[in-house]
Amino acid sequence: MLQSTLQSGFSMAGKLRHFQLRDGRYYARLVIPKSLRAYLDNKTELREPLGGDLRAAERKHPGVLAGLFQIIAIAEQQRASAEGELAVPGRYPLSAQQIALQSYEARLMQDNDARNTQPAYGLVAVDDRYVAMLRCGIAGTASNLELANLVGHRIEHFRKIGNTTAEPNTPEWRELARALCTSELEALARVVERDDGDYSGVPVDPILQNVPPLERERASVSLSGLFEDYIATRNYLGRSKGTELRWKPVFPSLVSHLGHDNARKISKKTLSSGGIC
Repeated sequence: MLQSTLQSGFSMAGKLRHFQLRDGRYYARLVIPKSLRAYLDNKTELREPLGGDLRAAERKHPGVLAGLFQIIAIAEQQRASAEGELAVPGRYPLSAQQIALQSYEARLMQDNDARNTQPAYGLVAVDDRYVAMLRCGIAGTASNLELANLVGHRIEHFRKIGNTTAEPNTPEWRELARALCTSELEALARVVERDDGDYSGVPVDPILQNVPPLERERASVSLSGLFEDYIATRNYLGRSKGTELRWKPVFPSLVSHLGHDNARKISKKTLSSGGIC
């Protein structure tokens, strides 16, 4: 029974870190370090909904999780500043592709907010010269100065929150700048579509497709967390009926027996030893 419960927990928890199922809905979730909670309204975690469809939630996960990492990084900077320390550069590193996706999604959120608060926003046409410069940036024909004028402020933003250590005018910096030009051009395409009432558009450039997840679950998977997810799903289906009361005392005993709370380390041998099964 215990092994079947664990298997159910694994299937519900998914393969991504910071990916959670609650009441039939998926979330990106980060636990806030205790040292940073005072800078985030004393919250213990950050959680953003990803919807009820598993595949769609997995697609959204990298970009949403990057946003949560940004919040943590900003709080870390605030703490470091308040305590007279220097924030660690590159604390939350992302690839150029991941940063481009994060920037793309942020731009569309800004667009949506503007449409909700500024009725005349949708009447402003996209600047063709700006589009032409973005295309030069993507093609690699723009100078460092031109790239800095286009997306330099965004690179600096991602530097400040620990997502990149790219120094200005280096090949790494130019690669990131070109990726951000692609991100901006794709976002502008969605803006034009939205001006016509079409909100169905998706990125067509490969750099914004199939973006690698930020972290794969290669390390610890909380055994207690799996049990919580299992009970939440049972409650959602209306099938708990004493399951939580029956099994809740078992899991602390199992963790104590194993000497850890990592479900990845569990085997038939460790479960069967000591009379667990």
